[in-house]
Amino acid sequence: MRITILALSLTFFGALNAPAQAPAPANSPNPGVTPVRQLDRDEVRVTRVELAPRAVRSVHTHDDVRFHLFIPVTGKIELTIGSAKPVEAVPGQAYFM
Repeated sequence: MRITILALSLTFFGALNAPAQAPAPANSPNPGVTPVRQLDRDEVRVTRVELAPRAVRSVHTHDDVRFHLFIPVTGKIELTIGSAKPVEAVPGQAYFM
């Protein structure tokens, strides 16, 4: 089962205009993680991220984003926000970072 995540990055500093991203190569630091840019505007960036079973997206930060909204669409995923304990993210539930 693949897990689909919709991540909305809200920014007040302007988003970089980047085309849709290709799947991560097998030797990438995040194998099984496929982010695809859906919308990229100065005020909002929307990225759809698909995760293969047991894939792990490494801890990362964004210098150009002020707010981050994470919404799992399907599947089960464990989500860690900052130094909080990991939680099982519920599809359809929004998580604000």
